Amino acid sequence: MLRVSRRLREAMTAHPLHVNPQILHPRGHQWVGSSRVHPYTDEDGRFHRADRIPAMAHVPDMGRVPEQDFSPLADDEKPPLLCVHGMIGAKGNWEVLVRYITDRRTFYVDYGEAGTAPVDECVDELAEQIIELSQTIHARELILLGHSRGGLIALLAASRPEVQRVVTIRRIIGLGAHFAGIPRWKLLPKDVSSYGPVLSVFFRLTHRFAYWAVGASAEDQFKDSPDLQRALRGVDRSIEVIPIASSTDYIVRPSAAFAVPTDHVTPVLLQDYFPGARILHNLLPRDGRAIAMVKAAIGKSPIRGETTSGDSTRENSIRGAKEQ
Repeated sequence: MLRVSRRLREAMTAHPLHVNPQILHPRGHQWVGSSRVHPYTDEDGRFHRADRIPAMAHVPDMGRVPEQDFSPLADDEKPPLLCVHGMIGAKGNWEVLVRYITDRRTFYVDYGEAGTAPVDECVDELAEQIIELSQTIHARELILLGHSRGGLIALLAASRPEVQRVVTIRRIIGLGAHFAGIPRWKLLPKDVSSYGPVLSVFFRLTHRFAYWAVGASAEDQFKDSPDLQRALRGVDRSIEVIPIASSTDYIVRPSAAFAVPTDHVTPVLLQDYFPGARILHNLLPRDGRAIAMVKAAIGKSPIRGETTSGDSTRENSIRGAKEQ
């Protein structure tokens, strides 16, 4: 195994992109190790994560994003955009999108073992980075953009009182993001004991594999996760959310993307503007049509006090912002 690892590192170092072998180390928060290998649920029903680093946290970041400008903002600069990747994600996910955001500064973060850490740890780390960034660049307001699980983590971090004392986050844009969890996958049932002996063994193995691959995020991405439900109790319902979804996204369906636990929501279905478009989940941050809608959402006039829901959101100036 060591020989294979050494060969892989040498090959990456010799690659034309000159990939740094250090990127094989997990990105973001480092979990505290312990002797516990498998997650468990205590007597109070609280889920406890495993203390090992998930395998997918070692996936290298092959994207290349520009250097970030951390100098203080000028008085006439627009609120910066902070991009938050999802599960098994990294800063490099935004390498295409950031080229087209030219009217304001764009920042990006790595957090939570490539987004695979438990939801509370991801939120803690993102909240710390938002505070540090805001104080460094003297930002009074930020716009957050989240892909996949990054939308949920962004909303929970923006709802933290310690963040709200430092910076105003009036808008979060979701790109194939969910904000309240996704329906449980059939391969990861909640109660494996209700199945026969053969299926019970099979489903226990699928749970073990999921935790080996992506850690606690395998469980707390689902709507019925106790940890996720507990975290959602602290959501600030006054934050405006613009979820952008694709009908061909089979990871986060539009129904899950548009289920947002706030009072000001403007759902955007890409196929309403680009009929016939087939944009898959992982390609959303790199697709020009999705990026066009992100730019429109950034430029949209803020919602001031009114609640939007249902079909009325179709007239809520996303189309107008896109056509400007």
